Amino acid sequence: MARTMNYHIITDKDLVEAIAVSGTAIIYTKALRIPYGINFGISAKAASSGTIDLKVEIQQSFKVPNPEGIADAHWSTPTDITSPIFSSITSATIAQKALNVDPFVYCRFKITGQGSNDTSTTLNIWVSMQEE
Repeated sequence: MARTMNYHIITDKDLVEAIAVSGTAIIYTKALRIPYGINFGISAKAASSGTIDLKVEIQQSFKVPNPEGIADAHWSTPTDITSPIFSSITSATIAQKALNVDPFVYCRFKITGQGSNDTSTTLNIWVSMQEE
């Protein structure tokens, strides 16, 4: 029987729930270990006192980034995965999708503030993973 686990995605820099994505910043989340996952879903909810414009991409690897939270040569979006997951989150309405991943042990998310994204913008990401 399969079981479903839910993970609230955070950054390594702060252990708060909402990830700050100020202006056109690029943020890398903390790596999530997913070795037994068979089905995945992603939920994302932004908040801001101004304009929201965010892009969310998945990256995968066989090893934990060292250190967490920055670009790493061992991390990329596998070529057969549709990316970005969300090309432009522009409202505070929750966005949800099925998430396709390749059989790597770890995944993380690259969040990019785009265009007129406000400096007050934050993003919450949750991943649901079904395991056998």
